[in-house]
Amino acid sequence: MKNHFKYLMLLAVAALTACSSMEVNEAESVEENFPADFVAAEYLELHPALRSLQILDYVDNYNSGLTLSEEEIEADTIAFMADTAQLHKIYADPTLGGYSEELWEESWESFYQDSVACTTKEDTISMKLDDVVNDAVITVYVENITYDADGVITEIEGFEDSTKTTPVTYSIGTDYTVAKRGTKTVVDTLSCDTTQVEIPGGLTKDVVRQIKKFSFYDTEDDYAKLLEVPLDTFAISYQYVIFGRSHGWPYRVCKEDELKNPVQSETYPMVKSYCADGNLIREIINK
Repeated sequence: MKNHFKYLMLLAVAALTACSSMEVNEAESVEENFPADFVAAEYLELHPALRSLQILDYVDNYNSGLTLSEEEIEADTIAFMADTAQLHKIYADPTLGGYSEELWEESWESFYQDSVACTTKEDTISMKLDDVVNDAVITVYVENITYDADGVITEIEGFEDSTKTTPVTYSIGTDYTVAKRGTKTVVDTLSCDTTQVEIPGGLTKDVVRQIKKFSFYDTEDDYAKLLEVPLDTFAISYQYVIFGRSHGWPYRVCKEDELKNPVQSETYPMVKSYCADGNLIREIINK
């Protein structure tokens, strides 16, 4: 997928639109730069992204000529992206999206990731009480305090520890009094739980951005309309002359007696001609 975008970047530099606008006399002037056995259809078959770029230019120009509101364009785009069957066709067509069926399947596979949720208990107030009878100091983790009409504490309910496991109640007065110091807040331990959350699959933002460029704003049958875009073989052919050749693009499949020819080793600007041997690019040696 990354190679596809890199490929399109190269194509943009190739300036196909410039090829399309060449005058007849300009075209004739570069005729001699074509290899004798150059066939536009075979060159396009090896480089289907050339057709993709040409269609993108056509769609962009077409949409620019429409007089639609932003609301109408947005509604059409939403419908376009909601038609998964059509998106699949555009995505996997080598002359359009150019992605593989394997990548399409992988894109829609759901996956799981960790989700961490943390909580804390309410803070616990602890108070010190003087045990007058036993001449001791008691710590109470307070749940409730009762006051009399004058605002004096008469009873404290709570627990012996911050985990609140053992309840206690103390009547404040003769046997127990509130210590002058020792009231404080205890923050209970943070508790975190990790769960596996299923994330549904879908096309990445980069892919969505690319596929949206194939949408005609005034139709829902985009794929059929894309297939009807006129093929400019003139521009495809001369792309090889002004860009493809110097960048070492193979223009045809290697013949049987060329399968042992040297693999491409030149760097831009290249002067040799090349053929395609699967994923390898080999020199065409003129005999």
